[in-house]
Amino acid sequence: MSASTPTARPDAIRGIGFMVLGCAFLMMSDAVSKWLSQTYPIGQIMSMRNVFVMIPILIVVWHRNSFGDLRVKSWGGQTMRAGFHVVSAALFVTSITYLPLADVHAIAFAGPIFIAAMAPFLLGESVGWRRWTAILIGFAGVLVMLRPTCLLYT
Repeated sequence: MSASTPTARPDAIRGIGFMVLGCAFLMMSDAVSKWLSQTYPIGQIMSMRNVFVMIPILIVVWHRNSFGDLRVKSWGGQTMRAGFHVVSAALFVTSITYLPLADVHAIAFAGPIFIAAMAPFLLGESVGWRRWTAILIGFAGVLVMLRPTCLLYT
């Protein structure tokens, strides 16, 4: 009797490959933004990042012939979302100007943790002890990545 190993489906392998490729493009974009921040203003870097994001979106929408999907249904919500995005992007690009990329990404990974921690207070969500435990473990993981004790000795 031989032990057989389960084979991965081709779709799953393709999906993993696209995810790795997407992460690589994001990291390259951040590295190029850090390099450009030595010469260009933050607003110009943000504009170019958004232009390069918009190109693939328009290609996909054109390919699927689904321009109707871009129709805005809630102008108030979209305006508020756009404002938060602009502030968030400006702070992110500014942070990669002054901090090492690894630290910026470790701090960025803390975002969902803070969202989950604030959910009971801002959204009235119910967060049980298991989720609070996961939030605390996740926050501890971010602290490990940032190594806050090394700041005391520098």
